[in-house]
Amino acid sequence: MKKISKKILLLVGGCAVLAVSCILAYFSSSMPVTNPFSIGQANIYLDETFDVDDKWVPGEEKQKEVALMSLICWMRDFSHYMTELRKSLLAIKPNTAVK
Repeated sequence: MKKISKKILLLVGGCAVLAVSCILAYFSSSMPVTNPFSIGQANIYLDETFDVDDKWVPGEEKQKEVALMSLICWMRDFSHYMTELRKSLLAIKPNTAVK
């Protein structure tokens, strides 16, 4: 009975050592991977509005407005603004009765 118990114990111990060594080999291996995706250039602008000359006291809350805008959004808004401005300027009829 003791011989069978020792053989089973050695077999289980050998399997455990083999399993641990395989797990360590798996986690220590490395392979280079190239990322196929890119974001390009992130043109993001941050606009903060607050009073910098105000005397700040610890624990006091101050109002601060923060706005983020990407270049694409800014260009879209600017284009819309210019279109509306052009429409309003074309709607103004010049005074033709200048003497």
